[in-house]
Amino acid sequence: MARPNKIGLDYFPFDVDFFNDEKIGAVSGEFGIKGELACIKLLCAIYRQGYFILWNEMLQMKLIKELPGVSADLLNNIVSRLVRWDFFDKDLFEKSGILTSKGIQRRYFEITKRRANREDDFPYLLVSAYNNSVSAYINPTSSVVNVCNNSQSKVNKSKLNPPSIPPPGKMEEEEKLNFYDLELPNDCVKRNYKGLLEKLREFGCNDNEIKQIILLSNYGEIGGNVWKIFKEINSGIKMPGKFILSRL
Repeated sequence: MARPNKIGLDYFPFDVDFFNDEKIGAVSGEFGIKGELACIKLLCAIYRQGYFILWNEMLQMKLIKELPGVSADLLNNIVSRLVRWDFFDKDLFEKSGILTSKGIQRRYFEITKRRANREDDFPYLLVSAYNNSVSAYINPTSSVVNVCNNSQSKVNKSKLNPPSIPPPGKMEEEEKLNFYDLELPNDCVKRNYKGLLEKLREFGCNDNEIKQIILLSNYGEIGGNVWKIFKEINSGIKMPGKFILSRL
């Protein structure tokens, strides 16, 4: 059985001049220490998942719980200012509700460069990922983050240098096992990840669609939009995977 894939970081570099950055200074000037703490919490949430995160109501409520004295309106105002001042990419936020930036992505791929290098596309790219120059931002439904195979410090050499081409059907079998063995975020969020995968297989979604939906649904978070979307799917929808992605 394939070893669990790891998505996201256990740590990320924190610049000692972080609070001297003019963007952080502007947030601090308007919102005080609550704005500064919100910035750090947002960065932790992004790197815990990978190099981007979907800004939705569930994430807002989670952060509000972790930020005493910060209301939903205040948190949204902080995020709006960070987007306006290019701390987060404006186009991706306005078009897809995604929080990320070139700096965040550069640091992520620099940290994970020792992991097994997969020749996949990556969604919402603003920079080149490893040796793959294809930008999934142009076609964000093409795939999902799949850059981690083990811990940050180890590389699965057997995958970097496979001894031979797997027999027909073997590669597909291993890919499915990877989905079920995926290491979920340790954030106390209630999920039905197995149920999510079963529904996506039932709908005939391809692997790239499944990867994308896993992240956008926060790994099948209970109460999330993906479960409501499942109820809307009927026999008249010819491409359920694309339909789900268009609604998330």
